[in-house]
Amino acid sequence: MNYQHESSEPTRETQTVERQSSPETGTFQYDPLPANDPRMLRVLDILPGKKTDPLVCTLKLESSLPDDNREAKSTPSSPATFEPATYEALSYVWGDPTRSRQIILNGCAFGVTQNLEAALRHLRREDVERRLWVDAICINQADSREKEREVARMCSIYFNCRQVVVWLGEGSTDSDVAMEFANEIYRCFSEHPMFGRFDEDSDVEDDENFYEWMQTNTRLALVQGLIAPKYIHSWKSLHQLFSRAWWSRAWVLQEITVARQATVFCGTISRPWSVISMAASVASDTFYIVHQLINGESLTSEAPYAWKASHCDVVAQIIAKRERWTQQDQRNIHTRLNHTVVRQRAGNSSMWLTANIMRGCSLPQDKIFSVIGLLPDALRDAIRPNYRDPVDKIFKDVVKAYIDVTRWLNIICHSQYTPWRPVGYPSWMPDWTRIPRMIVYADRSQAGFNFYDPADSVKACVTFSEDLSVLSVEGFAVGTVKKTLLEFTCLPNLVKLRGIIPERDDNQIEAEKFHSPGVRKRWVIRPGREEPSDPVVWEFDKDFEELFRLTSENYSNIEMLDKLDLFLRAFQQRYIALQSKQASTVPGSVSKDQRAESDTSSIYTVVQGLLMSRTFFEMEEGQIGIAPDFTKRGDLVCVFKGCDAPIILREHTEGSYTFIGDSHVLGFMDGEGMKGLNGGKYTLQRFPIS
Repeated sequence: MNYQHESSEPTRETQTVERQSSPETGTFQYDPLPANDPRMLRVLDILPGKKTDPLVCTLKLESSLPDDNREAKSTPSSPATFEPATYEALSYVWGDPTRSRQIILNGCAFGVTQNLEAALRHLRREDVERRLWVDAICINQADSREKEREVARMCSIYFNCRQVVVWLGEGSTDSDVAMEFANEIYRCFSEHPMFGRFDEDSDVEDDENFYEWMQTNTRLALVQGLIAPKYIHSWKSLHQLFSRAWWSRAWVLQEITVARQATVFCGTISRPWSVISMAASVASDTFYIVHQLINGESLTSEAPYAWKASHCDVVAQIIAKRERWTQQDQRNIHTRLNHTVVRQRAGNSSMWLTANIMRGCSLPQDKIFSVIGLLPDALRDAIRPNYRDPVDKIFKDVVKAYIDVTRWLNIICHSQYTPWRPVGYPSWMPDWTRIPRMIVYADRSQAGFNFYDPADSVKACVTFSEDLSVLSVEGFAVGTVKKTLLEFTCLPNLVKLRGIIPERDDNQIEAEKFHSPGVRKRWVIRPGREEPSDPVVWEFDKDFEELFRLTSENYSNIEMLDKLDLFLRAFQQRYIALQSKQASTVPGSVSKDQRAESDTSSIYTVVQGLLMSRTFFEMEEGQIGIAPDFTKRGDLVCVFKGCDAPIILREHTEGSYTFIGDSHVLGFMDGEGMKGLNGGKYTLQRFPIS
């Protein structure tokens, strides 16, 4: 078929281009997308019909994307070279591929998943066609080359559509209650005098940023009337809505992040994204409050109610990432970085590359490919979707591309060592197939640090072996680990817990008293034992308040922003006092009333998260730090050029090292090590890491 376009003038061409059937088989076949016109994509027209009528659709080519396959932005001096899109883009979960349904596509039978068939049926109108872009139909999934090309421009497809249609699944009585309760929550905020006037220049629909602008206490005060026993069923229904599979799917993060407008459908009920987004934020903010409300009303203690914290986390992440995207004005790709990548944006790049590491998708590499449209131009151009190479090679290629483009090493800190790492995986390579054990200190979007610079802004100097098995990094060792697990010395009431109990382990101790929402049983990890690689949570009991309250009074509000560093300094004071046996200088116990006067609850939550799967250690040189819990005596503490945290290395053969993880070390977070290097105290060298 012949395609002719005048690219210099705005145009809208729509053609039914797919063959009706193969003469030999009578089945649907795709015609290839035109290789010489990047504006063209397939769109699906759902023909009108009643709910029980067969689903009849046509697949057409439409010129709906900008010439350079980027997000378009029309200005008086630079008008867009195409007309506004007429299609909507569907964001949904494919569902079980073995449960298929048939639709009629260009006169041929075409198989789709049950969930997609339900979405198309609910979205079909009775009187007019509805035009959608649906990945499972508009991309020839059997053609890996086409799939790679279309995945690369997925961000543009969702950005340039008229609106994103989010399909959460079939409706139920509970989902109907949840959608109405979301409206109730939204109304609480819409009555605020600043609502609708907060950011008049923002192009985010319905003032989405309004919620984030408010203080937490103000937000909670506005919904206080809904935190009551009569709304318990509504809260449970809302939690169920946010536990649906869509929220934890990898692809939706990019799809909803770049959406200029979005509507959420669940069964026959729809709500604007701003309504659902606000309800999601409230559900996250009230996580513990609502659990206390519900479990306090429960008639039985055998099975207290719990909305999984993991479900809450993935919902909160979507809201936070969309908020970060809009705040940084990254929607127009032409305002992003080109080949000069400044330090602030480099950190953001690792944030997006690892954003989906806990999200679900059929193929591990899609945890990366599903967000490449959110990357700066230079990095996105260096990472091309690839479904032909082995997964570990793709992971290594991505890390190399990130380092080559940004000249920063923060991404390797997402490689979290365990003794059970797959054989053949280099220790510096993040494994996108595994759930992270800890927050990465070098990743500012995770840790919340904004002002650490161990390498004094010096860019990375690295080389890769030809087969990408060895990464050689330029840096210097600042010391050696002398002792770990200091926390059990300084915090006598500390218990380190896991959420999963192995089948048999005579050393484990069930600790039901540490029950919390989403965790049925936990067990104690005893000092000096190597355990399975699940995340390890710290429970301080009264130690935290005693340690933190009596030391935080000496610090300014600015210093209080860095809660981890503040806690580490308090810990160091106690450790030094204990080592010196100066009992009088060791903070003593405080009464319950005294502890109540110190508002450490929010600080506790932050510090507890930052210490997950970590240990306190002492260096031979005397410094105190926090490192991954698999750190051991003899490991090196290093400063790498181009890395925002000190690194723990282990020499496994002469001149070759294993990457253990990043750390936080007092006295080496603000370029002090680089000053020592320049003064001759340390020696610059290359560390081959395999």
